[in-house]
Amino acid sequence: MERTNEPDQMPFDAISRTARRRGTALDVLTAHFAHANGRRIDIIGVKHFSPTGFWTLLQSELDHTDADVHYESPLDDSSTWGPWTRLKSAIGKQVDRASRRIWTSAGFAFQFESLHVRDHWRNRDTAASRTLRSTPMVVILAIATLQVPVSRIRPLAAAFGRSLARGLLADAGKNQSLRGVMRAKILVDERDEIAANAAIAAGLDVILIWGHAHIPGIGRRLQQNGFELVGTTWRELYDLRR
Repeated sequence: MERTNEPDQMPFDAISRTARRRGTALDVLTAHFAHANGRRIDIIGVKHFSPTGFWTLLQSELDHTDADVHYESPLDDSSTWGPWTRLKSAIGKQVDRASRRIWTSAGFAFQFESLHVRDHWRNRDTAASRTLRSTPMVVILAIATLQVPVSRIRPLAAAFGRSLARGLLADAGKNQSLRGVMRAKILVDERDEIAANAAIAAGLDVILIWGHAHIPGIGRRLQQNGFELVGTTWRELYDLRR
C-alpha cells in the first residue's frame, strides 16, 4: 500500500479532498494535527468495505501505537426504541447484510470483520437511534429494494460490487453531499462533533478511525480548539488492476 507525504505546516483549507484517484488505484487521506502543548491527533480516513490487505496493514499500525484509538460505530440503545425505530432497524439490517454480500462477493472485506477492535480502543459515536433517525424510511426502502435481491445472486452481487468500486474511483476527489437525502446534521455534523470532543478530552495522543468524508468536519473542530494541521498522508485503499 503506497503512502505519499504532503508538505508540513499547511493550512486546514489545504484539505480539499479526502479521496483521490491514482491511475486505477483509490487512495484515502490521513490528516495529522498537532497542538502547541505537544499533543497529536491523527484522523485515519477509511471506507468501511476495503480489501483485506488494507485492514491487515492498518491493524499492524494500530497494534504498535501508544496513542488512544477511537473509532466510529453507533452505540446500541435498542432498549429505548419504539415500534417505528425497530421497523427501520429491521429493514436496515437487511440492507447491511445485502451490502456485505455485495462487497465481499467483489473481493472486499467489512471493517469490523477484518479490523479487530482491541479491548482498550474507544467507541466514540452517537446512539444507533440517532443514525436511524437520520435516514428517511423511503431511502432505506429504496436501497433495500435494489440491493437485497441482487445480493442473493452471487454473480450479480460480484458484478454490482465491482461496479460500486469503479464508481468510487471515478468519483474520487469530487465533493459528495448527503444533504437532501440524509439528515446530515445527525449523520455528519453531530457525529463529527462527538468524535472531535472525545479526542480533545482524552488528554493524550489520539488516532481516530473514521470514514474519510468526516475528516473535514472533525478537523475544523480540532482547529477551533488549538490544533493545527501539520501534514497529510495518502493510503492506498485498492487498485482495480489487482
